[in-house]
This record gives sequence, C-alpha cells and structure tokens, in this order.
Amino acid sequence: MVQFDLDTINVGTLNKEEVISVQYSFVNTGVDDLFVLMVSACDCMETAWTETAIKPGARGYIDIWIDPSRLTPGLVEKEIDVIFRNTDERGYPIVARAVLKGIL
Repeated sequence: MVQFDLDTINVGTLNKEEVISVQYSFVNTGVDDLFVLMVSACDCMETAWTETAIKPGARGYIDIWIDPSRLTPGLVEKEIDVIFRNTDERGYPIVARAVLKGIL
C-alpha cells in the first residue's frame, strides 16, 4: 500500500550549528486513497507531511528538519514512523518506517 522511494537516507556528516532538511517521498500502491494521520520522530526533529488524500498511484511526502544541536556526537540513526489513517486487513493502522542516518 505504501512504497518509499528511499526508506533510509544518509545525510553524511552533520554540522551541530546547521539544521538539515530531508524529504521522503512515497507512492500509494493501493487501490484506495491514503491518508497520513501522523508522523512520529524524536524531539530533535520537526515534521510535516501531505495532509490531503493521496490517490492510488500518486505521491505523498514527509518533510523532516533535524536539529543536530540536540544530538549526541557519534553515529546517528533515527527512525521516523509514518502512521496512516488507513488500516490493514486485520483493522490495524498502516505504519511505515523511514530511517535517517548520519554522523555528528
């Protein structure tokens, strides 16, 4: 139902003073409109997403702004959970996970 173009993005070396922006894009591979309910990420990130219906075959977007000043130096690997209003065949919300990696 959801296919990310890239589910993991490596931003390389982060500068503690520079906010980084990343955009994840995905395609609705299902037959029904898809709706993003919420995006769950760490408190070092701000998020925004497509708020309208994503038609079958159409693209949706998750925008992430990460503030490196709120991270611990070293390897960075942060998960971003995208929770959809749509449900699977068992009635559970559809959840997709994306990962942001880098080094500080």
